[in-house]
Amino acid sequence: MKRYISLDFLRGCAIMGVIGFHLLNESYNADLAVEAAIDATNIPFILLIVILGYMGTFFPLFIALSGLVNIVSMSKRINRKITPETSEDEKSKVYKNTFIGQLIRGLFIIMMGYLSESMLNGGLLSYLLREGTFADGTLQGEFVRPLFFTQILVMIGLSVIIISAIYIILLKKGGSVSEIVKFLGRLAIVVIILTPILILIFKYGMPDFWDRPSTDWAERTFSLNVLYFFLTPLVIDFNPLFPNLAAMLIGTIIGLNIADGDVKKKFSDKIIYSTIIMFVIGFFYKIIDMVIGDSIDLSEFRVGEFLLTTAGSVLLLMIIIYMVDVRGKGKKFAKRTVTFRRFGIMTLTLWCLQWLVILPLTLLQLIINLVTDSWVYLHNGPFLNLGLSGWELLGTVAYVMLFYHLILWLWQKAEFKGSLEWLTVKLMSTKRRKASGRLSGSLYEVESIVEEPKEYYGRGTKIGLILIWFAFAFFYVISAILGGGL
Repeated sequence: MKRYISLDFLRGCAIMGVIGFHLLNESYNADLAVEAAIDATNIPFILLIVILGYMGTFFPLFIALSGLVNIVSMSKRINRKITPETSEDEKSKVYKNTFIGQLIRGLFIIMMGYLSESMLNGGLLSYLLREGTFADGTLQGEFVRPLFFTQILVMIGLSVIIISAIYIILLKKGGSVSEIVKFLGRLAIVVIILTPILILIFKYGMPDFWDRPSTDWAERTFSLNVLYFFLTPLVIDFNPLFPNLAAMLIGTIIGLNIADGDVKKKFSDKIIYSTIIMFVIGFFYKIIDMVIGDSIDLSEFRVGEFLLTTAGSVLLLMIIIYMVDVRGKGKKFAKRTVTFRRFGIMTLTLWCLQWLVILPLTLLQLIINLVTDSWVYLHNGPFLNLGLSGWELLGTVAYVMLFYHLILWLWQKAEFKGSLEWLTVKLMSTKRRKASGRLSGSLYEVESIVEEPKEYYGRGTKIGLILIWFAFAFFYVISAILGGGL
């Protein structure tokens, strides 16, 4: 099975990071730790905070990877069925069937997004942590409120449908890869520019929707709730289409250019230069926001933050692809990163099962209770109340990762049957290799899609790219501290 091994690794790191940072936000008072480290000039700790603080914002990496993987998979399916001899009628049928498949995939991801964030990570988790009751209506709210936030899976599912439709339309019109890439690039810029405009329209044109879409649902009419539900994915936190659709488009552009396994230096250079330009624009945007913050709050338009985090995400993506796949290190790398890639191929399932984190934490709290001869419920203990020290946090994160690793390892023995990835493969490829075999094969029976390794960056350039990424992290954290955001 040929694939970009670096992408599975990055997706694994991304979902592990999500789990880890959720623990950090619940268990560790990072603000106090940063202040103490600065006062004590604790350079190693400050550097760690810089790196982790930046990577903790890398939702665009997860989004761009989704766009990249989706378009690579989609273009492969189309190219397998269309040859120079294929008639126009047959092409139209292929395009139609491909889009129907993408529509099903997108709707499935959207459904899983609402199910996981509303029912599982929202209401069920609140119930298990005793954060509400059905008697006073607070628990019902925990099930309903997440419907009026834009969850990342919902945004990705919508983007899959939108981008697939655009791609199919452009293909039917005879668009070449380069023409499609140019169009998608312009569209990404338009999405970023439209973001503050849409925010202003909703903020001043529909203030009730903008300020309280998730809090006043019980007092609104059913029809108004339905309207707000469909409008929410456009601009409402946490991960709205605007501007995050642009990150999905960037991932799609990268995917179209590397789908055949040939990552050209010219293209790689363009993406790297683009990330530098994005970061510089985003940094100056943040500086201007600090200067005029008393009169206009530019941060609410999200453009600066988006550019800073997307630039770092995409640069890291290109560095890893080059270092692993382009240089021909994929096979050796695959053997050494099975654990990370196991997390990577099960990203969707793990995202939906984040609520399971309470199981190892509950067990750990019970052990602490026995050792200390006390009785403290999990929701009152240190794990959910910023009560851990730095070393305790690291130990807890390692323990939780081991728990998820054990679940995935055991699930692999059953060939991942029942997972969302397994269901997706069953939905999308009923005539191909069985779903379980494909998922297991992507772990062990895998080789890099890049057949001709290239070394077009020397040692100095590689070091330079890594230093640029660290510079991104440093200036991002500086801008966040000055702006009161870290």
